[in-house]
Amino acid sequence: SKPITNESHLENQTSQSNEKKKTNKNLRLLLIIASAIVLVVIVFFGIMFYNVYLKQKDYTIGLQYYNGVQKQKDYTQAYQYFLKSAKLGNENAMYYVGKMLLNGEGISQDKNAAYQYFLKSANNGNKLADQNLGDMLYSGIVVTQNYSEAFKWYNKADSQNNIDVDEKLGEMYLKGYGVTQDYKNAAKYFALSANKGDADSEFNMGYFYDNGYGVGQDYSLALSWYTKAASQ
Repeated sequence: SKPITNESHLENQTSQSNEKKKTNKNLRLLLIIASAIVLVVIVFFGIMFYNVYLKQKDYTIGLQYYNGVQKQKDYTQAYQYFLKSAKLGNENAMYYVGKMLLNGEGISQDKNAAYQYFLKSANNGNKLADQNLGDMLYSGIVVTQNYSEAFKWYNKADSQNNIDVDEKLGEMYLKGYGVTQDYKNAAKYFALSANKGDADSEFNMGYFYDNGYGVGQDYSLALSWYTKAASQ
């Protein structure tokens, strides 16, 4: 029976050795997989941060060329840098590409492409692009004139407290363009614009107080606003 016991012991040792090798092999495999995952994550975030750096860098250089700050003014160069930044997802660069296409600055005028870039920029949060979309829809530039859509974009742009947007919203409420006519809201937006020095809005506020449109009739205030408008 003794040789049998020795043989059994040897088999146990062999089995334990095989299990240990298998465990070590599994650990090495897990280590390789974990290392590969870490490498992929590092590469992914590296590329992401590099793209963020590039799109901001190209946008900044575009501004320098566009405004002639630290570089000689050059619309062609500005457009190229804005375009590179826009392709990487910079919403402000998208706005400038749209603006330059609309005005034919550094590139042949293309109002259709301008509208598309304004739309991309606006959908990514640029308020100036909201205003440009409102202007194009209000005037029927490239797209079919649509006061309701124009009103929607002007409303989005208004969080900037833009003097031109406030004046336009006042006009739309006054005339019932894209929204139910509402003298009270018209007076509200004209007042916002007038208080920032817009002459047309100052005159409109005078007219509103003169006739009691959306505000209590007040000839003294009417005269004050008329006088401000006339002085410009």
